[in-house]
Amino acid sequence: MGKKSNDEIKIEGETCLFRERKKRSQIAFRREDWRAFKEIFEDDKNDLLEDFDLFKNTAINAATRSDSPKLLQDLLEMLSEQERWLALTKKTCEGNTLLHEIALVCRVVEMADVVFEFKKKMVAPSQKEEEEKGRLLLERKKTQKVRHHCLGQLSLGT
Repeated sequence: MGKKSNDEIKIEGETCLFRERKKRSQIAFRREDWRAFKEIFEDDKNDLLEDFDLFKNTAINAATRSDSPKLLQDLLEMLSEQERWLALTKKTCEGNTLLHEIALVCRVVEMADVVFEFKKKMVAPSQKEEEEKGRLLLERKKTQKVRHHCLGQLSLGT
């Protein structure tokens, strides 16, 4: 039926969309178990900026549904300033930023205050930082095989 490798669940003949840890976070999200949701991301902060669902929402976008300003603040504080800027400005497949998501789904006004406080403290990245951010995002999206090829450890013909 299925094979597990590298923290991913693979079903024969199908593409693996989410790693096991991400599936656990999605289950915690559906159960509205926000403590478990946060704990999962404390183990791997990089997952905070990756696609959480098929709509390209991040875990931080998903956290807006908690109506918990503390949860949103805690998740944003797990990120570096550069990653935080990305979290605040990254768009979903619908073109929504974090602030759009808050306006659409939140019943607690303080959720927007959390975003405004972070934005107030931050300075927009320079052009060079934007280029570096783009390179980092591209690096994160590469498959392991492509990374090895870029490092000269693998020929793409194999």
